[in-house]
Amino acid sequence: INAFEEAQSTLKIAILLLKGLKVVKDNCKRSMTDDLFATSRVYELVNKGMPFRDAYQKVASSLNTSGNS
Repeated sequence: INAFEEAQSTLKIAILLLKGLKVVKDNCKRSMTDDLFATSRVYELVNKGMPFRDAYQKVASSLNTSGNS
């Protein structure tokens, strides 16, 4: 029963938080940097047959040289 009460309290807080949340479209767009998608790019290379370690190093290198590290 205590766990249920705690869960209810948490949900009430979450509702208050989400009601006050405002998405700023421009901020969201600015946060969509290359490094955000690095893992996906690594797995794309792995799916094409590149070993994970090589794919990771290639993507990391491209981020470091583009100034987004």
